[in-house]
Amino acid sequence: MRFTRAAGLALCIGGLLLVGRGLFEVAGGRIYQELHGRQVDRELEIATALPQQAQSQPEQPRRVSYALGSAIGRLEIPRLGLSAVVLEGSDTGTLRLGVGRLASSSLPGEPGNVVLAAHRDTFFRPLRNIRAGDQISLRTPQGTFPYTVDWTKVVDPSDTGVLQPTPAPSLTLVTCYPFSYIGPAPQRFIVRALPLAAPKATAMPEPPPAAPPLVPRRRLRKPQPVVASVAIAEEPPAPRRGVKRVFHKLVTVFSPRAKMQ
Repeated sequence: MRFTRAAGLALCIGGLLLVGRGLFEVAGGRIYQELHGRQVDRELEIATALPQQAQSQPEQPRRVSYALGSAIGRLEIPRLGLSAVVLEGSDTGTLRLGVGRLASSSLPGEPGNVVLAAHRDTFFRPLRNIRAGDQISLRTPQGTFPYTVDWTKVVDPSDTGVLQPTPAPSLTLVTCYPFSYIGPAPQRFIVRALPLAAPKATAMPEPPPAAPPLVPRRRLRKPQPVVASVAIAEEPPAPRRGVKRVFHKLVTVFSPRAKMQ
């Protein structure tokens, strides 16, 4: 009886310790996110509020390095309500406090594959509802990098192909799977996102050719009769009386026109 009571008591104490450890890890991560998240947000606001003249100058590509465990930005998925501070590194201590970046992967803004990991029961718990087309924002002091979810899949832990560098910029989120599994999960849940492409400028349709200006129709005038010069010539008026009248009649009778008639 004493042995049974001692074993039961030990199991209860062990269970309480495990539960307390889990609660401590979850509470520690949340406290860290609240305290250091405000500092990260202030730094991001300062970086965003740079003078316009400095922002307009072309930036030279430069390699940024972070110390292990230091904050490098904030990951946000608006539709899922996910917002977490991203830390450098993917060790156990780092993943307890936030989302970790694989040291062998690319940094935000660099070409290649940015790989972020987190626990399925803490910061990446909302990923169970993610779907293709969801918008992801990765904010860093170097800028804000928007992504769109391209695909999701489940792989074995030995399948590290999704963690390899990519020729084009991409973002990969990794967590354990299944989400409701008790104990160490046997698989990995992968989310691949691509940079949000800028909207293509649609070509404006060419305007139709302008119609020729309307020319008022001219009213055609009826051709005027051509009057011959012969018809215009008038004979001298004949005298009304006397010798001149008689002489005029004689001239008319013996004229060439009278002969033709």
